[in-house]
Amino acid sequence: MFNTETNKFSGFKTIKILTSSKKIKFASQYQAVILKEKYYEARNNIMQQTSRGFEFNDEPGYYELIIQ
Repeated sequence: MFNTETNKFSGFKTIKILTSSKKIKFASQYQAVILKEKYYEARNNIMQQTSRGFEFNDEPGYYELIIQ
């Protein structure tokens, strides 16, 4: 994660990550903490619009993590 602000920043930012597992690692210097987690169950045979038109695919389960 980079500081995208034009001014110097000192403090914490909150980020959202979509991942298949909660087993993620950050460098210890960042002291990252998971503030909130939500698991989305796998969905079978969902319709998705792709460059080839509409297709039916399986979507694996995933976590939405809010990290500070």
